[in-house]
Amino acid sequence: MFTNKSVVINMYRFYFFVLILFGSIWLITGDTINSSATATTWNLHQMEKESHQEEELTVKRQVKELVEVVDPAIDNRKLLHMLNESTFSSKFISFGTEARIYLGRWALSYESEEHALKHDYYLLEDAQLYDKSLVIQDNAVQVDGALTNKTKNSEDVKELMVAQMKEKMELPVRFSLLYKHKLHFIKDVQEQAEVNWYIPAVYTKGRLTYADVYLQIEGKKKSLQLQNTFDETISAWIPISGYVTSE
Repeated sequence: MFTNKSVVINMYRFYFFVLILFGSIWLITGDTINSSATATTWNLHQMEKESHQEEELTVKRQVKELVEVVDPAIDNRKLLHMLNESTFSSKFISFGTEARIYLGRWALSYESEEHALKHDYYLLEDAQLYDKSLVIQDNAVQVDGALTNKTKNSEDVKELMVAQMKEKMELPVRFSLLYKHKLHFIKDVQEQAEVNWYIPAVYTKGRLTYADVYLQIEGKKKSLQLQNTFDETISAWIPISGYVTSE
């Protein structure tokens, strides 16, 4: 009988210990969740769509045939445009013709390996909301993004990074934004006092691929060849067009 009573007491002690243990874990977790909830709350506001539109690039069938079999892939719009504007005719090429044409060293593609949204990239100083339109006291505001390290063909690189971020984050990113005195109508926003307004941006870091590009011609057969291929790690801040944030 004494033994059974001891077992019961020990069992109660065990259950009490488990209850205390899980209660402590719950309290710690609850504190963590509550503390994160008290962090700055950002509001993302969409403005009216801008009239800025990029020119669409339609790749010709002959160029597609050249590019599709190349590894790594070629995403550089300038290189594709140059190939588009080139004339490939086998009319005057004999079977014995052989040529190798150097097209240059190109940034071929960019693959983002990490990306995040920065809400407070650029502070719009002295900006106030009037009837759901954000008014900037200065005449205009220029907001520029930046590559965090130097690289060759920086304009091509920026274009590759923008295309990748538009695809992955589905946001209208651009390396340079110009906002005039009065910004566009802002959707879903209430009149608030003492609000800070910002232009948001995307941070991206990833792998940039370079290669020397050659056009190989053997009789009527044409192909692209890539040599000296190498990768480079690069990152950038890219502003988001058509949005503002507030806190």
